[in-house]
Amino acid sequence: MTRIRILKVLLPFKRFINTLLMITEEENLLMWWESLDKIWKDIFSIQIRINTTILKIKVSANEELNQKEKILVEIDDDFEKNNSELKKIALKNLIKTEKIIIGRPSEFILQNLIPLSAMKNLKNIRFNNCQINDLKSLENQENLKKIEFHNVKISNNSTSVFSNLKNIEIRFEKVIFI
Repeated sequence: MTRIRILKVLLPFKRFINTLLMITEEENLLMWWESLDKIWKDIFSIQIRINTTILKIKVSANEELNQKEKILVEIDDDFEKNNSELKKIALKNLIKTEKIIIGRPSEFILQNLIPLSAMKNLKNIRFNNCQINDLKSLENQENLKKIEFHNVKISNNSTSVFSNLKNIEIRFEKVIFI
């Protein structure tokens, strides 16, 4: 068999494998979402709304959007009301987020930050009004440049993470180590 014939046979197979991988990635995102507790779902739902609002502003400013961005504009503010296809697109967009604010008007507790591990592009994280019991997973954020803690309680068991975070700007305002 000639090389060209082999390539012609393998090309459809390669497309099939790539399609399977994409489906698997999307299904993994949905499983990741379903595994989150209510606090993390609320945090990420807010970020999805922020991302959608930014796109709506672009539309009102007559900026061109790509096909996925046009779909994201249609995301319902109540994320759980969206169908699985819209959720997949929104979650793919979410995990590409570079900056996130994790906070609520009243204090809440984050046992750990493992859900942030899915967000490989994070450069800036701001924590507001929370207690964080385990910061360890921040060490895996390779693109992280800045972390801000505002009105936050941090477990003393987690403070060793700060010495492991290199070349990252860390700001504290009203932080208590417990």
